[in-house]
Amino acid sequence: MRHTIRQLEAFVAVCRAGSFTKAASHLCLTQSAVSVLVKHFEDSIGVTLFDRRNSMAPSAAARELLPRIERILSQLETLGSEALSTQDRDNAHFNFAVSAGLAPGLLPRLLHVVNQCRPAIEVTIYDPEPTRLVAKLLEGEVEFCIGHFSNLAPELEVERLAVGQLSAVFLRDECEAAEDAISWDDVLATPVIAPPRGIPLRTVIEDTLAGYNRTLEPAHEVSLFATCVSLAANGFGTAIVPSYFSVGQYSQLVSVPIVGPVITRDLMVLSRSSRPLSSSARMFVEAAKTALAGDACEERTVTAAA
Repeated sequence: MRHTIRQLEAFVAVCRAGSFTKAASHLCLTQSAVSVLVKHFEDSIGVTLFDRRNSMAPSAAARELLPRIERILSQLETLGSEALSTQDRDNAHFNFAVSAGLAPGLLPRLLHVVNQCRPAIEVTIYDPEPTRLVAKLLEGEVEFCIGHFSNLAPELEVERLAVGQLSAVFLRDECEAAEDAISWDDVLATPVIAPPRGIPLRTVIEDTLAGYNRTLEPAHEVSLFATCVSLAANGFGTAIVPSYFSVGQYSQLVSVPIVGPVITRDLMVLSRSSRPLSSSARMFVEAAKTALAGDACEERTVTAAA
């Protein structure tokens, strides 16, 4: 029986906040990700922890588990701080870069990882234009980059950080009821804000929808997710972004996974093959993988090329 730290954190957050929505905001996760983490925890222990018909009221088992799990998390945090204090202090600082288009919707979640998992780590973060990410890495300004990459030189190493299911982002007032998912047919019936042609994600969306006799005809074409979401927030239509791109900075927006079919977008970590990540950077990357997990649906999935 294995439980992840993130499952325990999600359980505590829902208990304390009283809802998945408030817990998701506290953890810098999507509501669906928190729901998945709690459901996996419930399945692993074979106990229902919340009454979903009664405003997420914790069950008797949940109330009994809560103080014990909070003690466990507190002990883990103390253990992590003590372990870090024994390391070389130079190794407790690292630099990384995130694409400017991703930064507004991704950095809050990544900074939460830094603050919760390794408070003593000092991190310098850059948010350059996407075309400058690789240059910053090769010039030694950063230890790794986070973004979407293709056609890489052999001296660079790439690993998957997260798999994000494509989601529809639109004004909350346009959502008639809380939905766990939305179909592509419903999305295409609205003015769509999507990446322009020539970008791999757009190609995958079009090719996939063609197999379902559907056609993507965007009302607006924008290359950066941050701009897509900004347009949606101002009422210009429905933005299509990966689920790991948080829209929490816009209280008027909702983000709902798109199904029929599910299409995913890989978020990658890029580093230099000749320079393995420092222990602190590696700890951060692994913690970020856990924090960003649980966003993709298990229906038929089509993965967009990096």
